[in-house]
Amino acid sequence: MLAAFRTDCVCVMRPDNPLASRTSLTPQDLKDEPLIALIYRTLTWSFMSQRFAEAGVTPKVVAETQPSYSACGMAALGLGVAIVDPISPGIFGSALRTVPFEPKIPFNFQVLKPADAALSRAGKRFLEEVLATIEERHDYGQIIHNIPA
Repeated sequence: MLAAFRTDCVCVMRPDNPLASRTSLTPQDLKDEPLIALIYRTLTWSFMSQRFAEAGVTPKVVAETQPSYSACGMAALGLGVAIVDPISPGIFGSALRTVPFEPKIPFNFQVLKPADAALSRAGKRFLEEVLATIEERHDYGQIIHNIPA
């Protein structure tokens, strides 16, 4: 592992969704909304289920998918609200609105390489870009582990 990051999930939806103007969303806010979730066998699903259960809300899951950008695509098509990492929605530009979810759902991601292989020039450049972007965009997360390449 070259680097590890921790961030918090967000809700994404079409800009015309009435919830898109909110400053944050809770399980109670989403109780009647069609929900697009990351698949059952992920930590994100486990945390999401826990947050909804703690609020006494049964989520209306209409689709499960993996990875986050797939859930974002479904949300951009108007299929519902997705709970995803905060980076993936950027691919969709103005087609999606991002709203923080409360209580927080942690989302971790890593940059990996094989232990017995050197990092390529492209790999080094990619890692540099990821680190610089995380440094600039605090809403994308924080570095929790970094090994110089």
